[in-house]
Amino acid sequence: MINPVERILHTFKHVDTAPEQLVEEMVTAYEELSALYPNEIALQVIGISVTQSAVRNATQKGLLSIHNYTIDRFKAAGIKNVEKEVTTFLARGILCNISYFIDLHELIDGKKNQ
Repeated sequence: MINPVERILHTFKHVDTAPEQLVEEMVTAYEELSALYPNEIALQVIGISVTQSAVRNATQKGLLSIHNYTIDRFKAAGIKNVEKEVTTFLARGILCNISYFIDLHELIDGKKNQ
């Protein structure tokens, strides 16, 4: 069974697009992945809020893996201000997770739930 971090990295590695479209295509790929695996979204949200050391360590390791991969990928694409762009990218992902988890999609798309 593939773990959520491996699934995310696998998904990101298969984003094949022009450098100027990389960030948006990775966001789209993550949104699609989130729709397919909603329980993994819940685990990610819970993981960042649990203070028990084993859970916190697993969460840190997973986020760091995604962070490091994204830095390398953005650098290879020639994206400027890599650290800032990666921070923004990860923050968008975390906000996306929270909005899905609490069913408040207007945090992401600005539209009120119907």
